[in-house]
Amino acid sequence: MVIVMSKNTTVAVSSVPSESNRNSNIYKVIAGVALTIVLVVVAPVIAARFGYLSPLAEKAVFILLCTAGGLVVKTIVGDMVAGEFLFYKFGYDNCVVAFGALLTALAVQHLSSVDLFPGLQALFPFVLNSDPLVNRSNQLLLMFVATLGAMLLTGRIAAAIKLDKAARPNFLSFLNSVIGAVFLGAYVLILVAKG
Repeated sequence: MVIVMSKNTTVAVSSVPSESNRNSNIYKVIAGVALTIVLVVVAPVIAARFGYLSPLAEKAVFILLCTAGGLVVKTIVGDMVAGEFLFYKFGYDNCVVAFGALLTALAVQHLSSVDLFPGLQALFPFVLNSDPLVNRSNQLLLMFVATLGAMLLTGRIAAAIKLDKAARPNFLSFLNSVIGAVFLGAYVLILVAKG
């Protein structure tokens, strides 16, 4: 940091990251991008291919690639804006994306006269109501509430790490990344799995 001092003032002019910090950060960004691509594109295709997931819907790979592309752009732009890549924030951000997507999905399904998310049955096989449309809305509502809880949890963890109040910040960063990946991955599977 460059400090300029005048008679009674101290002003921080600029904060220049060191070369080693910039090099370390690029590897974190690459890891975040790779994790996103594996989670959003590779894992669902492999899981469906080997029968761990119901077959993918027609043109699902296109949907997965578009989703991954948007998330990669979000990751890179977020890194450029913040000046650093933080795994604990990455997990929180993924929960926020899943939260917004599920809120939209819930609203659209609630107003629809057809089942817009038949792939949800593969992830959530429980029947909550005998009416299929009400059942689907209820399933989405439960996923929405779970995602809200995950978003609040990862946000709290991120805040604790940022304020240096976390007991095990490396473990909690990893935990945030996993939680975000699970919830975002579950939403992506809802979009592409056949019912």
